[in-house]
Amino acid sequence: MAWLPVFAMAAIGVQFDKVVVDRLKPLEGKVSVNNNSKITDVKKIDVPFGKSNRPALRFDFEYSVDYAPDVAKITISGFVTALDKPEVIDEEDKKWKKEKKVSPDLMTEVLNHILARGSISALILSRELGLPAPIELPKVRVK
Repeated sequence: MAWLPVFAMAAIGVQFDKVVVDRLKPLEGKVSVNNNSKITDVKKIDVPFGKSNRPALRFDFEYSVDYAPDVAKITISGFVTALDKPEVIDEEDKKWKKEKKVSPDLMTEVLNHILARGSISALILSRELGLPAPIELPKVRVK
């Protein structure tokens, strides 16, 4: 029996198109921080791959951090590019067009990439504006 490589959808890049940071008022009292990420569109595209092009999926997204009550907002828009076998790309593209859904495994991978890049960028931006960190940072506890 021949060994067959397992080929799974792979996110090959995350790119930001727009970053907006609005500080609406000074920090006062308790501030709650809410993170959200959402896929706004999925499109089938061709990406250069060696000497030819290969079908891929482009996931447009918006990652946001809201500081309530109306203190500040960070919004990052961009896209994730994902590769897989052409038939899988076609299947996921059709599913998105029909139901506005993709497979749970694919959505998990894409959202994890968005959360990783968005959270790190939002952390840096929050520091520059003197806002609380949008993610919980590790802390040392001495026993």
